[in-house]
Amino acid sequence: CRAVVSADCWLKPGLSYFLLPLSLLEGPEVPAVFSCFSRKTVQIQEHSFSDSAVLAAWAAFIRSNSKAPDDFHGAKVYMAKSHGGMVVCMAENRGRGFFQVKLDFQQFEACRLHFSRGSGHTEDWLAPGQAQILQVVIPAGGSGGWRSSQHYEMRFMKPHHALHSPDLAVCKCSELHQSFALEQTRTSQGAKWLPW
Repeated sequence: CRAVVSADCWLKPGLSYFLLPLSLLEGPEVPAVFSCFSRKTVQIQEHSFSDSAVLAAWAAFIRSNSKAPDDFHGAKVYMAKSHGGMVVCMAENRGRGFFQVKLDFQQFEACRLHFSRGSGHTEDWLAPGQAQILQVVIPAGGSGGWRSSQHYEMRFMKPHHALHSPDLAVCKCSELHQSFALEQTRTSQGAKWLPW
């Protein structure tokens, strides 16, 4: 995990932008620096975000940083990677059946990973029209590597067993991992989400 992660971008005039650092930070605050350079006056102000806006920011980050999502009978699974080593997985079910995603992250050598779900192995079912952030993997030190494997299934009947494993109720980041309607992550016109 890198101690400093930086990103630069050019902003178009006449639009409003939000900067929302994505983090699963537990413990003391970590300082963040934002700098804006312009020949003209720029208005910068602090803003509080709703849970749905934070979810939209995570979804926008995942979609824009995933090279090629896996397609499976109308469903998509995205795997995004950040410059700091974070990996985030999200599934969208635009199919007609219930979509199951099994993810398995394995660590090698001295690589230490922190899993937002508390485990590297997850199993989730998504109803049609639903999406879910499945897993956030953050490097926790050490060296070495990791690999992941995925398994997908589509059924037209709702499963009769638990929809999520590990259970989301025991997850520290349970709000982040709740299923949500696909339309919920659309942003309002005039605002742009930056892919950091």
